[in-house]
Amino acid sequence: MDEIAADLGISKAALYYYFSTKEEIFRQVIAREQQEFIHHVEKINETKTTAEEKLRQYFRHYLTFFNELFNLKIISVLNVDIIHPIMSDLFRQFAKKECALLETILHEGKKTGEFAIDSPPKTASLLLHLLQGLRMRFFKTLGHRDLEETDVKTSEQEIKLFAKIFLQGINSSENNFTK
Repeated sequence: MDEIAADLGISKAALYYYFSTKEEIFRQVIAREQQEFIHHVEKINETKTTAEEKLRQYFRHYLTFFNELFNLKIISVLNVDIIHPIMSDLFRQFAKKECALLETILHEGKKTGEFAIDSPPKTASLLLHLLQGLRMRFFKTLGHRDLEETDVKTSEQEIKLFAKIFLQGINSSENNFTK
């Protein structure tokens, strides 16, 4: 709290006037980053481009979001087994919004014939669960050691490979197993 107050050029007491706890500051920072991510994906959805390109942009922005959390040192405190209960609802609401945005892209791709999927809602949910699984794996491999840039680079490579495989799998021109 001392560091935050000093960085803002205010007293610690003034900081506590706006935020009652350290957790509340942390929650507000994460909420803001999440809102910016959702806003950016909404903008992606509004563009006049293919659904596949929208998903590609989503994955690119997902990596940017992940790097922002890394740069803000948020990831290093998001230890899997100690996420504070105050954060649970925040992450749950974020996942709902993210899933709805993905579902919109997948519906569009199904409608235009780009994607060979039966259920955009189930596919969006599965996509989100797989990304969450990759994040959980990332946190578990860290354990309690400090996060290094090589950890983030390795995770980025995994997500890029996953995105490529996922897009190839739902692409209607390459998807033979559903026919």
